[in-house]
Amino acid sequence: VLFGSDNPGTIRKQKFSKIKLTCLKSYRKIVTVSPYLTEDFLKYGYDNGQVSTLQSSVDSDLFLPANTHDQKKSIRLRLGLPINAKIVLFVGAVTKRKGVDILVNSFIKASSHRSDLYLIIVGGTHPADESYFEKIRKCWHCSYK
Repeated sequence: VLFGSDNPGTIRKQKFSKIKLTCLKSYRKIVTVSPYLTEDFLKYGYDNGQVSTLQSSVDSDLFLPANTHDQKKSIRLRLGLPINAKIVLFVGAVTKRKGVDILVNSFIKASSHRSDLYLIIVGGTHPADESYFEKIRKCWHCSYK
């Protein structure tokens, strides 16, 4: 369930909302990505046992901070990143609802005052958001892989 897309509070404002909400009510289980979304379902009369929260998580054995300056330097060299840069990292879907354009525009302003800033955006795009991604890419001279 994505907030602002398919939660009851948002669906109520959409076309064919009664049909969509009736379908949702018939589901045995609804999984949300945050307690806030779960609360939205409960607020609109869904059963506590019907809605569960499964928050995004990270394997902390695989993804962990570098312990020493030498580790940090080695990682940055391997990835082709400036050793002394201040890195801003965004990990997630590059979609309008996540406000990546706001991040990029803010980064552009901040980097005009600090030359040691480096922005990394990691994430895919949905075909519906390709034009949004292209707009972001054009407003800031960047490359992507």
